[in-house]
Amino acid sequence: MFKSILLLLVASVLTSCVSSRRAPLEVDRDRAEVVATVIRFWQAYERKDLAALSNMLTTADDFTFFGSDAAEVVKTRPEWEELMRNDWQVFETIRFGEPRNIAVQISADKQLASIVYEVTDISLVEGKNIESLDRFAMTMRKEGAAWRIVQGMTAVATKGESSAEIAARRRKETPKP
Repeated sequence: MFKSILLLLVASVLTSCVSSRRAPLEVDRDRAEVVATVIRFWQAYERKDLAALSNMLTTADDFTFFGSDAAEVVKTRPEWEELMRNDWQVFETIRFGEPRNIAVQISADKQLASIVYEVTDISLVEGKNIESLDRFAMTMRKEGAAWRIVQGMTAVATKGESSAEIAARRRKETPKP
């Protein structure tokens, strides 16, 4: 009897050890899938592949995306597709760097993911290369086997215009009594 209880106890401890090691691996896999989705998103954007981009959006009706302009508040797939077509009329080509400063959060039930990151891009506009740093926040939902974008927000980062830099310039400009 004692041997049976000891064997059961050892088996339960080993099982819990295996389970606790497995959970972080599953989270790492989910994080990798979310980052891979973002990379596929930008590759499709570079190719101006509207079908591939649209396929990465949620199939539900709770989609929201904020573009970099105040007028770009998108709530439907057709509005989003129009935004993409408008973007593509602005530049001839665009190339993105590797995403960096990536932070991914996965919900406990592994159905929602949040990602923030930044990426450099070089756009060819009217024959001139324009470099920018773009920052993004996206929420994704697991739909079937795929992570699909439910919400997104774009920001083009400025240089030399942070609140700290502006405050420092103002201090220099303000005459001392």
